[in-house]
Amino acid sequence: MSVEPIDPATESAVVDHMLGRTRGLSTAELLRALRDVEHDHTLAAIESLIAAGVLSRTGDRLYPTVALAHLDSLGMVCI
Repeated sequence: MSVEPIDPATESAVVDHMLGRTRGLSTAELLRALRDVEHDHTLAAIESLIAAGVLSRTGDRLYPTVALAHLDSLGMVCI
């Protein structure tokens, strides 16, 4: 898959959609929710956020990490 460099706006959209989702979302559900963003860009943002420790993946489900949830509870996530 060849995509442009990760777009901060796409990463922000993914994070915004994942905040507070303790049950997580499947990749397909997230792609449907962010249907206005090219799928390749969303997938690249997901991989980048996993590598950065912002999201985690179990099987096909994506979850916000404990660190992201904690920063959000402190009011430090402003999107």
